[in-house]
Amino acid sequence: MRIQNTIAVEDILENNPYQHLSDERKQRVKNLFKGYKTLTGTMKQELLNLGFQIKDDGKHYKITYQGDPRYMVAIGKTPSDNRTGSNNAGMINKIML
Repeated sequence: MRIQNTIAVEDILENNPYQHLSDERKQRVKNLFKGYKTLTGTMKQELLNLGFQIKDDGKHYKITYQGDPRYMVAIGKTPSDNRTGSNNAGMINKIML
């Protein structure tokens, strides 16, 4: 039975190539937040295209992934640090992707 399972898994892997979609999404998020100063319209649209929802409440944007509140990150509207964009991308990638 073990040999049949191994063959079945190999068959599945051969016929369904891994497309690295998660890696591509992570890279797109990193590129979006490079040099982040504020969330532009272009950035918002790209995040929406990636499956994120954005709430514009208070002093922070709240970004959720696929409508699931367990996957939420708050990012400041007026960052004070040059590394803010990299930190935001890192949090999003670690928590959501």
